[in-house]
Amino acid sequence: MPETITNSQMAAFIISALTTTIIPLLLIIIFSIRKKLSITPLFVGAFAFFVSQMVLRIPILSILEPFNWFQSFMNNVVLSAILIGGLSAGIFEESARYLGARFILKNKRTYKDAISFGLGHGLCEVILLNGVANMNNTIYSILLNSGNLQSMLAEYPEGTYEQIVSSLTNTSPLIMYISVLERIPAVIFHIFAAILIYKAVNEKRIILYIAAIIAHTFVNSSVVLLSNYTNVYIGEAAFLIIGAACLFYIIRSKKNWPVIENVQPEPQYGFIQK
Repeated sequence: MPETITNSQMAAFIISALTTTIIPLLLIIIFSIRKKLSITPLFVGAFAFFVSQMVLRIPILSILEPFNWFQSFMNNVVLSAILIGGLSAGIFEESARYLGARFILKNKRTYKDAISFGLGHGLCEVILLNGVANMNNTIYSILLNSGNLQSMLAEYPEGTYEQIVSSLTNTSPLIMYISVLERIPAVIFHIFAAILIYKAVNEKRIILYIAAIIAHTFVNSSVVLLSNYTNVYIGEAAFLIIGAACLFYIIRSKKNWPVIENVQPEPQYGFIQK
C-alpha cells in the first residue's frame, strides 16, 4: 500500500502553512490600520532581512558547502551552532539593520519606527524561511495523497520522490506546531534587536550594535545547543523565556525613548488611517 499523509499530519501542514504565510500578511494590514505602524520602516526591515540572508549569507554558505573543510566544520555541533548558526547570522542581519536604520531611515527614528522595523524583519523571515517551506510541504502532501506526486517529480533526479515522501511521512505534527510556536519569540527577538540598533544609531553608541550581534549569536546558538544536548522541548522552552525577556525590554524601552518627531510625514496609504 502506497504511503500517505495522515489526517493529523495534513492538518498540521495546512495550519503551519497558513500561520507562516497568510497570517503574517494579515497582521501587517491589521497592525497598520489599528496600531498605525510606520510602513516605511516595516518594508525596510523586510528588505534588510531579504538582502542579509537571501542575497548574501545563505548563498555564501551554499558556495562553501561542497568543500570538505567546511563540511568537517559543520559536523562540529558546538562550533557550527555558535559561529555559523549564531555569529554569522548576527553579523549579517544586525549589520543590515544598522545600515538600514542609519542611512535609509534617517527621518524615521521614533519608537514606533523601531517596532515597525523589527516587525518587518521578523515577519519577512517567517514568510520566506518557514512559510514557503510549509506551503511546499502542504502541496506535496496533497499531491502524495491524490497519487499525483510521483508523476509530477518524474523529471527530477532519481531518489527525489523517495526523499520527499520519507520526509513528509516521518514528520511529527507536534514538532510542526512547535516550529510555528517558536516564531513568536523569534519575531519578538527581531523587534528587540531593532530597538538595540535604533539606540545605537540615535545615541551614536556602536557598542549597542555589537551587543545586538552578541545577543543574536547567543539566542541562535543556545537554542540549537540545548535542543541537541537535551531535547527540542527544553530548547523551545528556553526560547520562549528569552522571548519574554526581550518583550520586557521592548516595553521598558518605550518609557526612556527620547521624543523624536519624524522630519518627513509618513506616506498616505489607502488602508492606513491617519
